[in-house]
Amino acid sequence: MRLNNSIEMPFLWSFFIILLLNVSVVQNNPKVLARVSSSPFSMRSNYTDLIGPGAAFNPDPVADVVGSGPGTRSELISRLAQNHPLCIDNVTAYVGQTARMFCCLARLERELSVSWIRKQDVVVLTHGHSVFTTDNRVTASSHNGVWALNIAKVGHADAGLYECQTNSEVKGSITIQLDIMETTAEIMGPTEKYVKVGSSLRLTCRVYLGPQGPDQDYRETAVVHWFQDQRLLDPILDSWRPAAGAVESGTHKRVTISSEFVHDELQGYLQVDNVTPYDAGNYTCVPSYAIPDWVQVHILHEENQARLHNEVSEVKVDVSTANSAVSFLNNSHSYRSVLSKQMSLFILFILTSLILNHCAFIVS
Repeated sequence: MRLNNSIEMPFLWSFFIILLLNVSVVQNNPKVLARVSSSPFSMRSNYTDLIGPGAAFNPDPVADVVGSGPGTRSELISRLAQNHPLCIDNVTAYVGQTARMFCCLARLERELSVSWIRKQDVVVLTHGHSVFTTDNRVTASSHNGVWALNIAKVGHADAGLYECQTNSEVKGSITIQLDIMETTAEIMGPTEKYVKVGSSLRLTCRVYLGPQGPDQDYRETAVVHWFQDQRLLDPILDSWRPAAGAVESGTHKRVTISSEFVHDELQGYLQVDNVTPYDAGNYTCVPSYAIPDWVQVHILHEENQARLHNEVSEVKVDVSTANSAVSFLNNSHSYRSVLSKQMSLFILFILTSLILNHCAFIVS
């Protein structure tokens, strides 16, 4: 049934005016426009997250760059999604700390699940937030479509390639190289230290932990141990070992050990008060997860210095005695030479006398 013109025209004009008013309200009201743009059903929201605010809206930006083939679109979307400061393809972690690798393939499609695979032995570590390995150091987390694989207390065996995969129709994947750096202890100062008896020995050991510094797990678990030769130094046990000349009744805390985090370093301190000759030896700093360092400590004692001086004097006396003995032997040798000459002359005289007597007897 068709309406007559007198009823149809006013109805159409009224509908057109209401439509224009709604469009004007949406465009001129920032709150309404923001609510519409931020809707999860709005393509403008995901597009703004991808290329940033202020860009002209394009309902299909990928189609302008590549064709509509599923493979090429998936590759480009993966590259665009990975365009994030956290999502890099080469990660460096320090021994003992937590390695974190990030995957941004689900930034544009946050309903996707992400799996992490260790490529060297093709082991699925996680799928979503579920962990499939028995290694309790491994966890997975996500925030705003950015997925992270966390490996606590990493060692050199954890280095290698890791792959992030999505469960999309055309699977996307990103490979990340994990490199592990060694941490090394360093005792400040020379490797040979000389300390006077009765004074204090102070050693400082530091470990560089990389530009990011220590993570929370490292702060909670890392310690610094000190060894004298092969004996672990313990302030409580050493308080029961009085120094030479100390009063036997009661205890005296001679050894003090402490540590702290200073910026990107772990620093350990050792102090031994009222040192004795027994405190000499090799001192080693052994931090958690780091290569140790050592120094040699020598204790200087006044009695040792006096004994050394006496030994030098005795050596001088022995040298002078030896010189006298050599002179005596030389003089004895000269005396024997003179005596042998006199004996030769005496024997020659006896022989001459015998010959003369024999000649006289013959003549007579």
